[in-house]
Amino acid sequence: MLVPTPPIIQKIKRISPTLYDAAMKCMARAAWLAGGDRKLLPAHPRALLGISVHAVLERARTGGIAAGSDDARRADAESLFDQKMRELFAASHPLLHAKFDGPDRLPFYNLFRARAAQMAVDATVGSQRSGQPVLRAATGGVTVEAALVSKDGRVAGRADVLDVANATVIDYKTGSAEPGALNDSELRQLRLYAYLATENGIAIRRGVIERADRTRAEVPISPQEAAEEGRRALVVLDAYNQHAGKPFETATSPSSDACRFCPCIPFCEAFWRKAEPQWSGQCGTHVEGVVESLEGDALVSIYVNVTRGTGAQGPAVVTRLSREWLTFSGSVFPQPQQTVRVIDATYVEGSNAPAVFRADRIATTVWIVPSPSAVAAEES
Repeated sequence: MLVPTPPIIQKIKRISPTLYDAAMKCMARAAWLAGGDRKLLPAHPRALLGISVHAVLERARTGGIAAGSDDARRADAESLFDQKMRELFAASHPLLHAKFDGPDRLPFYNLFRARAAQMAVDATVGSQRSGQPVLRAATGGVTVEAALVSKDGRVAGRADVLDVANATVIDYKTGSAEPGALNDSELRQLRLYAYLATENGIAIRRGVIERADRTRAEVPISPQEAAEEGRRALVVLDAYNQHAGKPFETATSPSSDACRFCPCIPFCEAFWRKAEPQWSGQCGTHVEGVVESLEGDALVSIYVNVTRGTGAQGPAVVTRLSREWLTFSGSVFPQPQQTVRVIDATYVEGSNAPAVFRADRIATTVWIVPSPSAVAAEES
């Protein structure tokens, strides 16, 4: 795959909790989420699984899961999960198809499927057995997937659940964490939802994160905290729009924390200039180097001289690369003297010279960096 061209930053009229959180880490990361061409980058399998979990939960909360026994509800939820995953996989990047024969072959598929089904049962059983409807108006009760916009129209978001009667906003997360723990991103998100609810005449005093492993984390949210989060979001929106019309790189702020799980790493020049091996523990192992030779047939090893990234510089070999991962859909195969970027490899501890980086089927991608002459020809 050739490294894609980063987008020119476009002005946005409003900011969402997701964009707000991204911009707090790096304005360029938010720019990619706001206007980048998602088809250029393979999605992480967990992202697709997470979307499907949310789709099942939304259906459960709105009464779309079959009535009857818990087993019947669970089976219906599993069927919905399978259907959503088939849709997402069919529309996913070709590399995902080269790596996996179908959506049910994705790592952790059965785990996420089972968790989605159990969460769907949990979401419906209590309401239905108590005789209360699952979905009620915002004047009282529960509102699911509530789309909220601030009075000035500059902040918008969609909370998973607004429990108006209990003044609570609930957000579902597919990842795991220490029981009862909330990270800064989750806290910001809950407070911003509380701000949006207040802007729409709904009082929220508590935020809840419900995780796929059935753990919960709660935090009180005061009106002052919600209002302050809304104010900060507007400040971030104005700061973001100062970059409108400028090159992607002008908004970058790479660091070991900001670049963690960032999709922009393949094409973010600022990352490659600043990244250090010490970052690998927090944001993964990503290396850039010049190809010296290639070996193998079905499984390929690429010998490179690493010059930048979060792996040690010097001679290295990237092993266990399927040829199909490198040539899918007519993709260009790396050649000696070309510069490549290997994203999300695994460093083999104890390897000396050459250092060994093992390809990971789930997340590893290999990108070819266009030569300066090729870039100049394209621009002309």
